[in-house]
Amino acid sequence: MTAREDVINEFKIKLGEYKVKAVCGRHYILVGELKEWLRSKQGSDSRIELLLGAAYRDSTGPGFPITSEKVSETCLLVFSILLELDLGNLIHRFSRANITDARIPLSLLTLRERLKANAVGLTDDDAERIAQRFNELQWAFCPVRFELDMAINSEKSFIIPVCKKDEIGKGGTARVWMIMVRAEFVGDKLKALVPDSGFDDPTHGPCYQFALKTFEEGNKRFFDAEKTAFDGLRTEEGVVRYLGDYSHEEIRSSENDSSAERKDVIRTTHNIVLEYGESDLSLYFGSKEPPVLQSEIEGFWEELFDVAHTIGRMHNLKLRIGGVVQEYYGYVFTLLRDVHILIAVNSWHADIKPDNILTVRGKFKLADPGFAKFERRGDKGLKQILEGGTETYGAPESHLGRRGASGIVTQSIDIWSLGCVFSIAASWVVLGYPGIPQFHKMRQNAIDKLVAEQNPGSSTRNGVPSLIPGDYFHDGEKVLADVLEWHKFLRNGLRKTDTITDRVLNLIEGKMLLVGEKRVSAENLCNDLGTILAQSRSESRIPTPPETIIEALLEVDNEAPPNLTQPSLEAVPGMGQLSSDRKTLKSRLLVSLKKTTHRTQYLKSALHSAQTARPQAYSVMGKGAPGQRRHDSGISFSPLHASAQLPNPDSDRGMSVAPPTPTLAKTKSEMFVADTYQNVFQAREAIEKREKGNFLRQTRKDKLLSEHFKDRDIKFIVDNAKSMRRHWYEATYLLETLVRKAAGQDTDGMDLTFTSGSARVERGKSASKFREAMQRDDVRPNDSRVTDVRSSLGTIFKDYEMSKGKVKDLTIIILTDGKWEGVRDKYEVDNMVIQFGKKLKGYRPVGIEFVQFGNDRDATYRLRRLDMDLKWQGVPDIVDTEPSSGNINKMLLGSFVELFDELDEDYIDETPTSPNPSEGHSRLPSR
Repeated sequence: MTAREDVINEFKIKLGEYKVKAVCGRHYILVGELKEWLRSKQGSDSRIELLLGAAYRDSTGPGFPITSEKVSETCLLVFSILLELDLGNLIHRFSRANITDARIPLSLLTLRERLKANAVGLTDDDAERIAQRFNELQWAFCPVRFELDMAINSEKSFIIPVCKKDEIGKGGTARVWMIMVRAEFVGDKLKALVPDSGFDDPTHGPCYQFALKTFEEGNKRFFDAEKTAFDGLRTEEGVVRYLGDYSHEEIRSSENDSSAERKDVIRTTHNIVLEYGESDLSLYFGSKEPPVLQSEIEGFWEELFDVAHTIGRMHNLKLRIGGVVQEYYGYVFTLLRDVHILIAVNSWHADIKPDNILTVRGKFKLADPGFAKFERRGDKGLKQILEGGTETYGAPESHLGRRGASGIVTQSIDIWSLGCVFSIAASWVVLGYPGIPQFHKMRQNAIDKLVAEQNPGSSTRNGVPSLIPGDYFHDGEKVLADVLEWHKFLRNGLRKTDTITDRVLNLIEGKMLLVGEKRVSAENLCNDLGTILAQSRSESRIPTPPETIIEALLEVDNEAPPNLTQPSLEAVPGMGQLSSDRKTLKSRLLVSLKKTTHRTQYLKSALHSAQTARPQAYSVMGKGAPGQRRHDSGISFSPLHASAQLPNPDSDRGMSVAPPTPTLAKTKSEMFVADTYQNVFQAREAIEKREKGNFLRQTRKDKLLSEHFKDRDIKFIVDNAKSMRRHWYEATYLLETLVRKAAGQDTDGMDLTFTSGSARVERGKSASKFREAMQRDDVRPNDSRVTDVRSSLGTIFKDYEMSKGKVKDLTIIILTDGKWEGVRDKYEVDNMVIQFGKKLKGYRPVGIEFVQFGNDRDATYRLRRLDMDLKWQGVPDIVDTEPSSGNINKMLLGSFVELFDELDEDYIDETPTSPNPSEGHSRLPSR
């Protein structure tokens, strides 16, 4: 064997190593690794040069008819295909025929025409034969690339490079799979959108994980309808993200019914690529222990409430078309059983259930939008007949339609279904996973009893269509009485730490599981859920266990597998059998060990706080009142339990848990602030008492504020970026409370601006003006809004500087979540405040109060850094921070009244979770 033959053989051996098998059974080439190898050197020689030498070994001319540089840049894959065909000496002819890497795959017809037209020295028969052989091999070198928003109609020759595929769900029209794709076949934009989907697989190397919804041949109308639904919900963060789609002709082997022979058949599938959800809500309940601590319980409910916010936005969708905002009501396509036509049903999802609520990177998202399309607003009152959905969670009117009655439904059926989901969630919170099958059995027994009481052969029962055995939350007309009894049973089992589930049950019974027209709207439901969270967090807090207990809880939680799939002990092999070996039996119990939801993130925070707490009366996050512990999402804790607190280190949301309560004596300033503490609800109550009997509607000033507000302006800035959308109801309520609280303090009226848009209130003295401004459509947060707080803040700074001391002192109160996604370098805000602060003269003529909503850890860190570290830059302490649920008096006075501000000297290090090095220091920048 010659040296040139060795080079070709080495190439073919290496090519075999880079050839892998897709789940469809066809092979494709890892082209990225192949190119890298070809461009490497063997000793001092280029592998491409060596292969060109071997390919043109019989050439008599000087050099090669094509350079190695051109092969490397334009036709490395084409050259590889020809080498496999032992036709490497034709690479220059293919290059001249414009058959290059950028052009393939080419159709067989195109290959033939180009070779015949440009391949000098080849007969037509040769060109035909070479084109045929090249066509057979080219597809392995051109597997489909998964790109963001891909829309491909591929014929049978295309290879879909899926290296692993597991079925995770099956419905009447489609099947859902988990698929893995090697990283080199995933586009950069798609990678950037779903970075957490990437991982290193021990068999396949770097991969990305997606969900694939496959519609078989004959179901394309459902594919088209669902694709359109995802197009309409593309910007909705609470819906599982649509990433692209493709239709593909698959060659499948099929058994011949009449013989033992096998034959190939072609089937077209239509596929939607979605972001992958780690589990659905049913699996979530089965794989985790229910929350126990107060913070865990509230954190779970807050995350589940996000589903309601998603539904609310779906019910009132707004799309921007040609620069004009148009409002839409989504509607679902549904197939009628008898006449087989599609009917548009406006304004709902129509299949809300635990299986359609997925956890995606730790957040609950709504899946399977029910073949939704969108219809321009104008038919809001339209009612339609519904087919489809899941009967267990369906409203009574949906059930009527399935039984042959009128079945007229409105979008409120989503509220009923969500009420059913909340009811099951409450069962899990109180009783754990066993409570779910127990609740199911109780409903089933109740339905069986009602069915038994029906007259045999009758199509109605008391004027209502007869029931058939099944599992429903209603009796065909209204909520099952047994469901309400079950809720009473749950209330009797509530933990002392649970201050929210009873309120959820009241909401379910009072506003959700009602007759259609009496159900709460999605918008009002979201407001009610916000109120529930706020009220729950303002109540007395249960003290956190001692450090030794926290450590034990964390250790056991860490021992539990991260993704347990067995929902109960019965699912563990052998657990149903008796064993005389007690040690073996006890060891088997460990197999069912499950993580407790929301435990690690909260207890780690509490443990860290306990270990770093200083020997003093108390330590607060931000500058909470003595005896007050802030909640990271903004809701403060009762002054009954003083505690040290740090923001949640592992989660973007949720409650932090207080360490053991110190008992040292309070300082004079602490006692003062404790005596003047008011949360938003206490402030509202005090305002109502102050205004009671004020028939002449004269301004009655708050006495405490009047002691400190002397010739001082008040300006509000409200962050209306998209990240504030979930906090908008709370922000509106808080702003209105602050304005009413401060009535009369700014004699010429208070001002309001927003971080996005030109809307404003100037010299406002009525709280209603501020409330109306917050409710304007051009002000409300939406998906297109990003925040640049520098603009609004800079305008105020500039106006103050231009006045050259001829204006009053100033208090700026900024309502924000602190994320500031529109500011690339968050330190620019710090620098703006530093430069402005250096120009000030006198004692705090300007004060800046940041009121934080939510619990983004990086945002909390940035705001606290501004609050605590200005002095290191030689700037007076003009900045204060307070959670949105904290002390109303501190929000108004903390930036310029020392008694409220001095508690901040108790600094707690809060290194952010962001990997950005510029965010990793505890001091302000010196630039």
